[in-house]
Amino acid sequence: MSRKKLIITAVILTLILIIGGILAYFTDVETKVNKFTMGNVSILVEEPSWEGGDEGVKDIVPNQEIPKDPQITNTGSTDIYAFIKVVVPYENVVVGEATAAADTELFKYTVNSGWTEVGKSKKDEQAKTITHIYAYVNDTNELKALAKTEKTPAVFNTVKLVDVKETGSENSTIQNSQLQVVVSGYGIQTTDLGTDSKAPAVIWPLVESAN
Repeated sequence: MSRKKLIITAVILTLILIIGGILAYFTDVETKVNKFTMGNVSILVEEPSWEGGDEGVKDIVPNQEIPKDPQITNTGSTDIYAFIKVVVPYENVVVGEATAAADTELFKYTVNSGWTEVGKSKKDEQAKTITHIYAYVNDTNELKALAKTEKTPAVFNTVKLVDVKETGSENSTIQNSQLQVVVSGYGIQTTDLGTDSKAPAVIWPLVESAN
């Protein structure tokens, strides 16, 4: 091969190497997959002492005390704050030796330690009921977290029909009627609520707005 051809070949090879060097480069990639398992809020409301079954307790009389002990178990995977709503019927009746009393709650109960009422009770004039909200709290009346599988104490142990004074059933407001005390349980996660407050009055509206 002539010297001229060798020079041309060398130049061509040099150009090929330069171009190849421009187009060839090292690369690397790494991917991280982060898995998130969703927690869930789930509760169970029980009344272990309730003996009425689905049909309820029949033929009750004034001053009769009926076992009823609503409590909440955390059956979910995350800690919760627990609330219980109690809806009680009311009537204008004579109680004890008093004259007719307006908006008398027909059932009374004693709230147990560990529970506190949230705000004021609310009256529904159409349904003729009064609603109370109770929160599960610690000794300083801040909401107390209920851990997975943990159970609250009963909000109360019994309900008692008030000492209604009525004669005959024709003009009675409650004789032969079916009365109901309705209990509902609520649970809400304890974190990432948009507030650091543990005050029942702050957290309950979040629960109420979601239900």
